[in-house]
Amino acid sequence: MKKKNTLRVALNGSKVLNQNVTTLSDGRSVSIQLWREAGSTYVTYFFSMEGLEEKSKEELYLYLANQGINLEIPFSKGRVTVQKFLNESKEQCWGMTIAGGRNE
Repeated sequence: MKKKNTLRVALNGSKVLNQNVTTLSDGRSVSIQLWREAGSTYVTYFFSMEGLEEKSKEELYLYLANQGINLEIPFSKGRVTVQKFLNESKEQCWGMTIAGGRNE
């Protein structure tokens, strides 16, 4: 997996712990960013919205799981957030963040 440093979700005291880019089994590229803020850990997945424009949070979660992404935290509406954004190429993308646990 190659590293990519252009996408960053962590702001204002957040710390990026790990970031990489991988290819899903359907050929779609996904950037995965592990980050920490205020004692909690999060994972954000950045991927193209093409063909997934009308999907719900749960459908996007299941899409990533079915494409081979190991999502260690079960789906919960309160733990998963999604946002739409344009990447550097002006392509519409999803950013799906899963809240992990608190770090002591």
